Amino acid sequence: MISRHGFYSDDLYFGDGALGNPSRFQPSSLPIYDWVQIADDVYQYGQIDDRAHPDAAQFVKYTGQSASYEGSNGKALDFTLILYRDTKIVHSLFPRKDMVPGMAKSKLKKIKRALNLAKAETTLWYDWLTIEIPYVDKDITERYVIIVRIDLENMHGKAHLQINWPNGQPRYSINVLMEFDVALNKADVETNNIEFTRFFNSFVKFGNFEHIEEIMMRTETNLFPDNDG
Repeated sequence: MISRHGFYSDDLYFGDGALGNPSRFQPSSLPIYDWVQIADDVYQYGQIDDRAHPDAAQFVKYTGQSASYEGSNGKALDFTLILYRDTKIVHSLFPRKDMVPGMAKSKLKKIKRALNLAKAETTLWYDWLTIEIPYVDKDITERYVIIVRIDLENMHGKAHLQINWPNGQPRYSINVLMEFDVALNKADVETNNIEFTRFFNSFVKFGNFEHIEEIMMRTETNLFPDNDG
């Protein structure tokens, strides 16, 4: 549950049944306490989903509601609980929808944003910050790279897209697909402190690059049809 549905998870999932975006718990969730309480609520008061699925002999799926999570204020949300059949051992527990509103959902199927491969570097005089966010396939081959350059004097950023061949070799790039301003302090970048780390992690994980990801999808369809993303 932590690796798949935890708010800060960087894990990549490919293959049948794993192509969609996992619903996320909120960052304030307390895994040991919140999730046990939620699982109890869904098990006791939820319903068994009897719809046929390939793993029915191994798992039982419950759906139900719970307000037993940090910051709920009594508001119940929908959850799915999957138990190993004939046991009370939890295989999976996850919210039906993201518990944090406004999180962008990628429509890419076979290509994932590789958060743990993202990197940042500055010029010698800290006038520019460059962030590279790769998108990889199931073989962890870099297929696309969003390259963001941020002017550290005015905090204005521009996003570009590098398109690679299926073997990971660069093919061509498209410049200035997005422009935006960021909330960042130049001093935090220069000292590489915790505030910069927070900015970087949040930016690469939750930055809304939906427009650029649509270009990736069209590229996969038109240029690499055998690798349709």
